[in-house]
Amino acid sequence: MHCAKCKAYTETTDLLGVEVDVCPECQGIWFDRNELSTIIGTKQDLKVDPGRMKRTDYACPRCAQPLMETPYTWDKTLLVDICAGC
Repeated sequence: MHCAKCKAYTETTDLLGVEVDVCPECQGIWFDRNELSTIIGTKQDLKVDPGRMKRTDYACPRCAQPLMETPYTWDKTLLVDICAGC
């Protein structure tokens, strides 16, 4: 898979028992649906507030839909890019 931001080829790695995709160039991490919630031990991935989502210039590396930027659920200063499609 290619990184959504820098287009480098990602490497799969084990992160606390979950296989995730990591970009060796920009250090970005791609979590597929429910992978982040599995790692942090919650029942739900992100609680998304549609009013705070902004469209990015990046495309989902899985389905090519535009990624949306939103504040992370538990740390509003951390912004994450999500795919609403997959």
